[in-house]
Amino acid sequence: MDDHSSKATTVANDLRHGIRIKALMLVLSFLAVTVTALFYAQSVRTQEQSQRQYKLETERYRCDDAIKQFMDASDYLTSQAQQFVITGERKYMVNYWSEVNNLRNRDVAIEAILSSNITVEERRTATLCKYESDTLINHEVWAMRMVAEGVGMPEYRMPPEVQRYKLNVLDSALSPTEKKISAINYIFGHNYALTKDKIRSNVLTFRNNIASRYSKESLQALAKAEKSYAIMKASIFVFLLLMFTILGLFIYLVIWPISSFSAQLKNYSEGTPAFLKPHGAYEIKQFALAFNKLYTQVELNTNRLSRLSYLDYLTDLPNRAAIAEYFEQAAAQNNADLGLLMIDVDNFKFFNDTFGHTLGDQTLVQIAKAISAAQPEHDCLSGRLCGEEFTIIIPHTHPEELAAVAEKVLYNVRNIQAQDVGLTTDSGFGVTVSIGGALGATDFTQLLNRADKALYSSKRSGKDLY
Repeated sequence: MDDHSSKATTVANDLRHGIRIKALMLVLSFLAVTVTALFYAQSVRTQEQSQRQYKLETERYRCDDAIKQFMDASDYLTSQAQQFVITGERKYMVNYWSEVNNLRNRDVAIEAILSSNITVEERRTATLCKYESDTLINHEVWAMRMVAEGVGMPEYRMPPEVQRYKLNVLDSALSPTEKKISAINYIFGHNYALTKDKIRSNVLTFRNNIASRYSKESLQALAKAEKSYAIMKASIFVFLLLMFTILGLFIYLVIWPISSFSAQLKNYSEGTPAFLKPHGAYEIKQFALAFNKLYTQVELNTNRLSRLSYLDYLTDLPNRAAIAEYFEQAAAQNNADLGLLMIDVDNFKFFNDTFGHTLGDQTLVQIAKAISAAQPEHDCLSGRLCGEEFTIIIPHTHPEELAAVAEKVLYNVRNIQAQDVGLTTDSGFGVTVSIGGALGATDFTQLLNRADKALYSSKRSGKDLY
């Protein structure tokens, strides 16, 4: 017992005279290394989040490009099939099969989409788009065979796919003229248009799903970066308490930058942009740069997604979704005198066939400007429903004002000049619209249908009318 008491007394004396300080220094050194390592790990993690954000953006743009490539190729095939059934000229059929068999833009686009990091549901939608497009090709082959026989084209001048297609007994028994008419009726008919609309609908669903998912993942990446920042901030304060002997340098390199970041982020909650001014230690600067880069990317993504969701890509007018939302808000205010004008470009398909789709798009842009210029100054909305169809919604209106706005639209559109779309004055350019109006309904679809009936009444009465 005496030996044990002597040893205990020796240990106590050692702790009092130096071991305790040494142990403390060891603990401080260990904690300093640990906190420094944690700080660096969080900085690296923030950089990784930035890289992940960049990868997400790259993949999303890749999917967007592939979607556009697929629809452009599908629309090109449609245009060549339509040109062939109308004219019977072999070059359009050759162009069609060159795209299908040689350029293969649809296949390349789908392969690019399927090779991306997409979900099972998105993969299913993309595959369905390709299947429906292939099904449409099978029907277009039938139409080509009917027209080829209708114009007396020898089989050896037909592409192999059209050669191999055999008409059924009923189709074979038709006269050449009847064959051409049957093909034209199908290619420009309701069933064909429904199939194309279904393909576009599936593509739009796929694009919206991709945009929604990437937006969510971007927000998650931002949340992880903010969490990393909070951990790093706590580590720095612990490091400050432990490293009192180098307080001055520590304050200069770490504390001041962190305090500045905190103030800037506090302003962010009040609506000020949350850009951090990089200064202080190397790791802190790297964090600020990574945070700024991530913040900029998120802001760009948010603004771009918001614009895509509610604006028409060609005319910059509100799209159908924005129009419907505006109508619901207006109708919710017990707006019994809510008016709607439905505007359709006259003979737009012929216009596109004559001047081309590029000038057709430019003309739609000018028409959109003419419609916007005609809308009343009080609270109302003009937008593009789809294709060559536009609308103006006017709350708190009456039949006389509705008619006055329609007449102004007709006037503005008639005054669109050839030079406005890049044509010469002797090109024979001229564009008009027909308008239908409706007043008083609180259901968007109901009011739209009524305006649509009025529109087609204007069409039947000679067009360029309200």
